[in-house]
Amino acid sequence: AEQFGNAIRFVVDDGPIPQGAESGATVVSVARDGWSVQRRGIVPESRIAELAGQWFLFVCTGNTCRSPMAAALFRRFLAERLGCREADLPQRGFVALSAGISAAMGAPASREAIAVMRQKGIDLSPHRSQPVTLRLSQQADQIFTMTRTHRDILVATCPEAADRIQVLARDGRDVSDPFGWGTEQYERCEEEIERNVRALVDQLPLAESPER
Repeated sequence: AEQFGNAIRFVVDDGPIPQGAESGATVVSVARDGWSVQRRGIVPESRIAELAGQWFLFVCTGNTCRSPMAAALFRRFLAERLGCREADLPQRGFVALSAGISAAMGAPASREAIAVMRQKGIDLSPHRSQPVTLRLSQQADQIFTMTRTHRDILVATCPEAADRIQVLARDGRDVSDPFGWGTEQYERCEEEIERNVRALVDQLPLAESPER
């Protein structure tokens, strides 16, 4: 840190550098209109872009039906609007995740959800469920819940995020849970989610990516 003089107030030692990683600290300059890497180091620029980007979190109960469908559709529509691949969204500054209020860790999406999304050209089979954590709630820039009850629970557990939590449906109604029902209910649920997610993406204020 001595080489940077008074430009750095403190340094956090996060332990030894992993074998094979680029050595040295990554130095980032942050300004009002963006950020730039001044010196490449152990933290790659792609990871910095991801952490500095906008995080969108979609929440349901078990994270096996509604919220993974919503996150997948969000990525699809946002990539289409930006004219990029879904895999490039984190580098463009957009991260879409899903989680569940009562979710177990590592459960796959339901078979019906996978089948319905396959009809849309989206592969939901790699999805694995995760519970909503305090850290996720604090890190997300915007949180969209499937029901008003989900929102109330999140606001109660993370009050400081209250202004960033809203129900997904534009009319404020709940998106009903298709879990345990048949394909027809899943298709109706997907249609409702798709309609609201498309409206959400269409209304996003997308500024030009800052120069890096």
